[in-house]
Amino acid sequence: MSRRTRLIRWAAPAAGFLLLAAIPVMTGNIYYQNMLILTFLLAILSSGWNIMAGYTGYLSLGHSAFVGIGAYTAGVAANHWGVSPLVVAPLGGVGAALVALLLSVVTRRTRGAAFVIVSFALLELLGLVVRNWSSLTGGSKGLLLPLPTWSVDIQNWPFYYALLVLLALSVALSWGISRTKLGIGLIAIRDDEDKAAGIGVTTPLYKSLAFMASAVLVGAAGAVYGYYVSFLDPGSMFDIVLSVEAVLEHFIPFP
Repeated sequence: MSRRTRLIRWAAPAAGFLLLAAIPVMTGNIYYQNMLILTFLLAILSSGWNIMAGYTGYLSLGHSAFVGIGAYTAGVAANHWGVSPLVVAPLGGVGAALVALLLSVVTRRTRGAAFVIVSFALLELLGLVVRNWSSLTGGSKGLLLPLPTWSVDIQNWPFYYALLVLLALSVALSWGISRTKLGIGLIAIRDDEDKAAGIGVTTPLYKSLAFMASAVLVGAAGAVYGYYVSFLDPGSMFDIVLSVEAVLEHFIPFP
């Protein structure tokens, strides 16, 4: 690869990031900011899904569960401690990663269509848990988050820039994994898991790391998104439609 090609390869994403970062400054149009905030969330979800399904070959139909886990983890912590949900947003990522670790253990011998069904069941199960654990989550009545304390002059900037940074980290994480021994092992698992185990790939460990990596930033993004909407409802936070949109991004080509 020539020096010029490498320069273009790095310059193009950097220019795109700077352009997106400048949009709230250049225009105060709330509609554009709201649209991009939702786009960032979907892109982070899709990037995380790609680590699990694209690299490892485990197609998930319930990846939006990590958005809900992150939102409720940060929301409950913020209300309990009296702090901004943005401060405890990393806890949303930790909570999502732990649930992903549990998923990797439970589905250790599950593949193909069976894993798709289990991932969807996880989404529905977590929704039911949140809906019925009303003493902690507010149940079907929902959970109201504290109002933002910053000036109305900056509008949605904190949400916008937090999700933009998480999107950059998500893309960087996905790109970095693909260039490591872990990424090579995950691709081997995707191609033939039994043969990968036969040549020395520790498949349970690799899958657990992949599942956790696919969920951690999605959970943090869910925490930011939950604060953005300011009201957490089990039906919207554990929504199958969001998972389907992430899947369709990978399988429907642009014209």
